[in-house]
Amino acid sequence: MAKLKILFLDDVREIGGKNAQHARSGSGTQGNLGMEYVAAVVQEKGHSVLVLQPPLNDVTEEEIMTHIGKADIVAMSSMTWNAPRIIAMAQKIRGIFPRTLLAVGGIGPTSMPGFYAPHFDAVFVGEGEQAFLNWLEERSRWKIIKASRNPGWTGDPLPLRNLEVMRRSRMRGIWPIPYDEQVVANMLYGRGCYGNCYFCSSPIIWEKKVIWRDPRSVAEEMLMLAEVYGVNSVDFIDPTFNAKSQKVLDLCSEFIRQGVRRKILWTAMISPSKRTGAEEVLVAMREAGCIKVGVGIEDPTAEMRRKLQKGGSNIDHCREVLQIASDLGILARAFIIVGAPGQTDKNIDTIREMVCAWPIDELRMSIFCPFPGTQAWGDLDRQNMIKTKDFSLYDTNHPVIKSHWSDGELLSIHRDLTKTFYADNAGYWKRRKQHIAADSSYEIAYKQFDKGFLKPRGYLP
Repeated sequence: MAKLKILFLDDVREIGGKNAQHARSGSGTQGNLGMEYVAAVVQEKGHSVLVLQPPLNDVTEEEIMTHIGKADIVAMSSMTWNAPRIIAMAQKIRGIFPRTLLAVGGIGPTSMPGFYAPHFDAVFVGEGEQAFLNWLEERSRWKIIKASRNPGWTGDPLPLRNLEVMRRSRMRGIWPIPYDEQVVANMLYGRGCYGNCYFCSSPIIWEKKVIWRDPRSVAEEMLMLAEVYGVNSVDFIDPTFNAKSQKVLDLCSEFIRQGVRRKILWTAMISPSKRTGAEEVLVAMREAGCIKVGVGIEDPTAEMRRKLQKGGSNIDHCREVLQIASDLGILARAFIIVGAPGQTDKNIDTIREMVCAWPIDELRMSIFCPFPGTQAWGDLDRQNMIKTKDFSLYDTNHPVIKSHWSDGELLSIHRDLTKTFYADNAGYWKRRKQHIAADSSYEIAYKQFDKGFLKPRGYLP
């Protein structure tokens, strides 16, 4: 097979503009790990590979177009919300460089491949490494490539990292390393998710299965990132990091044995419904360097949790897990959904009471969004409840389904709940003072969080 020049290009936004500043604001812009994995396997086969992830790579639009002009293939990645922009970029490239092959993968193409197919030579559905290599061998034969799971995934070859990207990446929210000193990498321990949440795209990609890496290789990669690139912060992007308690215990033991905890602080998403063994797991995570967990509560009422298909509907377990984390000094970032089908004013009142009463340190409030391919999308589309298919609005910040609330009312609920949590919540301010008293580095962290996130959105005076 002839060796090719392949440009992996992430979402091109306003180069050097407000998005470059966004990368430093604490909102959490990070590298595209999936693209970095695919690029690594392609490079291993001897192809010439370049990965550009603006605005994390400091490149001008002119420089990007120069790189595109030199490439045999431009491979792009897309979520649902940036699908229109990715397609517009593909059309622009096609108009200027008609002989360049265009490929696309990611959650957007996996969930709605037909939407992308008219604009690309190849659309990848699911995991991309082996599928992309196969396509390189027979490029003229396929259009939509449905990848099979890779049961032998081990994390090797390691993703194709870029120091500039990691230096310009930022951890989400409160983090005890100042923004300008953060060197951030995101990682996977387990690829997949056992869950079946009503609104989530994970089952489309992972088929409710998880493939785990060897804990030793994860620890070795962490040490390499610290020693070679100076990484000091890692975001594990596993959908449910604690899906298997023993897997977490094994990983934490390896982190402690290899000294990872002395070099890197890290965070992970956990299921707060897993009460059995939760204390042992959280203690191990804290000792191994974890300082924050993300928890998908969505709605605290049992009825809505069943509707949203959240595994383990006993909300008391969720509160217990959060309290254990808080007692250990682990920050908790809670994810809440408003505007879901069946939600009422009473549910909103319950959410308001919960976020002020529970040991939560950060709040991510989302407006319900039925992403294409999910069970929610199928149900609501059949019921004619989806009022717009402008996918640029599918970012969980805009109302996109019909509701007994008007758009204005739902946006007000979203804003008011967030403001109540940060501005009018005595528990939040008490925990904030406790974190600063326990570790003075949190004083700068909170000041930067205020300046970069809370004040610009009007949540603080």
